[in-house]
Amino acid sequence: MELSLKQAIEKAIEIEDEVIRFYQDKMLKAVYPGSRKLLEYLVEQKKGHKSFYEEYISKSEELGGYCSMPIEFMDYKISDNLVEQNINEDSRIQEILIFAAKQEQRIHEYYMALSEEYKDSDIGYIWECFARESLIHKEFFEKEYDQNILKEA
Repeated sequence: MELSLKQAIEKAIEIEDEVIRFYQDKMLKAVYPGSRKLLEYLVEQKKGHKSFYEEYISKSEELGGYCSMPIEFMDYKISDNLVEQNINEDSRIQEILIFAAKQEQRIHEYYMALSEEYKDSDIGYIWECFARESLIHKEFFEKEYDQNILKEA
């Protein structure tokens, strides 16, 4: 099925909504204040992404100029070799950072698969941009992990 550019962005909004609900649920149940604060941050970040995508749809004549993400960025690959655990009310910051980094990696892979499927169209380009954005988020979580967890060990 061929997606329109608007449908592709609407799919990205659905993904953000799903992740927002997941993090909100975990945030409301979090026992540790630091974990709750990190989850709240994740919710706000995802809401910002959703708002960006919604605004993007309203400017359909400008859709082609979206991707200003750098092509090169640091992939620490820290989470690649760490065991992911489901997060719950007892999760610590370390576990949440690993989960969030792996979540962004999964989203990246999903968007890249869509980019490949639509590689000969503007939609493929948009999916690739969304995929890059996910890796930038993964980089953020791994950098936080490196600076706050690994340095403490």
